[in-house]
Amino acid sequence: MINVAVIPGWGGGAWHVKNFVVALKASGFEVTDAARADIIIAHSVACQDLPKKTPAVLYVLIDPPYWPGETIIKRFLTHIRNGAPSAMRGQSFTYRIQELFWRAVYFFAKPKYTAMVLKNSSGMEFLEEIKDKNVWIIRNQNDPYCSPDIQLPISSSKRVSLITLPGEHDDYYFNPQPYIGLLPKQI
Repeated sequence: MINVAVIPGWGGGAWHVKNFVVALKASGFEVTDAARADIIIAHSVACQDLPKKTPAVLYVLIDPPYWPGETIIKRFLTHIRNGAPSAMRGQSFTYRIQELFWRAVYFFAKPKYTAMVLKNSSGMEFLEEIKDKNVWIIRNQNDPYCSPDIQLPISSSKRVSLITLPGEHDDYYFNPQPYIGLLPKQI
């Protein structure tokens, strides 16, 4: 069985990724911590805070915050205006309130991520720390945090692949199958 660790981003946490975790388990993966993971899935700013010691052979980075020339505030406002409402479409009012509550909790619970976002949301330096690993970067087509030009800084790396999926920044919360379907069944 393949062990997978899921590391949510800045405003996400266990509450947000619960559907993704259930779908991983239903697909035959074991969900574990990074210290035992074969595959690490990190989202957003968590891509900049990858574990140093892990047996993982594959890193799947969903929408790392890379967009030179765009401030994090502008990207956040675009996400609220465009991404968040459509991702939440079909969700109950109660769900939306819970989601906002937990997002606020995770924002305040992760001051390190706040500092990381404010310090560097336009670089890919974090890839240097995992240069000996296989890395898949997944960019959702309508992601306001991850530039469509992300292929430029990764084009020289032989171990980094770019995958583009339809969807928005937090799409894996609501629609896990396209992401899970990409994962290898054997390592």
